Amino acid sequence: MSREQILQSIRQQKIDPVELPTLERPPTEPHNLLSKFLERLEMAGGKGWTVESQDKVLKKIVELFPDPIKTYTNLSDLDLAKPMTKSATDPHDFTDIDVAVLKGRFGVAENGAVWITDEEVPFRSVYYAVQHLVLVIEEEGLVPNLFQAYELISSKNQGFGCFISGPSKTADIEQTLVMGAHGPRSVTVLLT
Repeated sequence: MSREQILQSIRQQKIDPVELPTLERPPTEPHNLLSKFLERLEMAGGKGWTVESQDKVLKKIVELFPDPIKTYTNLSDLDLAKPMTKSATDPHDFTDIDVAVLKGRFGVAENGAVWITDEEVPFRSVYYAVQHLVLVIEEEGLVPNLFQAYELISSKNQGFGCFISGPSKTADIEQTLVMGAHGPRSVTVLLT
């Protein structure tokens, strides 16, 4: 069969038209965003806590990670007392950080994800190369679903951005679940 015959055969096929789906949003659930966010975050393997104020963030971090050797934060008012010993001039500088505490933009209740960008970090590798990642977001910044999340994102002119909803994991090898396979071993979200 020649190329032209194949193309002619394809052209003769009659396919019934299919109605396109609507882009209507599902109804939003403005209540219980916090409990839904924490539930979905845990389902993804992450942990979440509410803290009463910014002042309590450090206390919770020390409680969760009492003895980190090296830490990093982009929160100017947070003194972790164990700073990076190297200056961050290369993305590889974050590969031996035990705990990184970083600001997240907002959270999505339907999947427990936090939107992050590289605007306030020297390299985006900090989100993926550290052992334990702590994201701090405001409870008022929770949105019900990804429809509203994408509305927030699309209104800004930004470069890199990503949703993080738990530690990396794989079960490819011998069907054994491995946490932190290609990213942080743990993801913790603190909501202020």
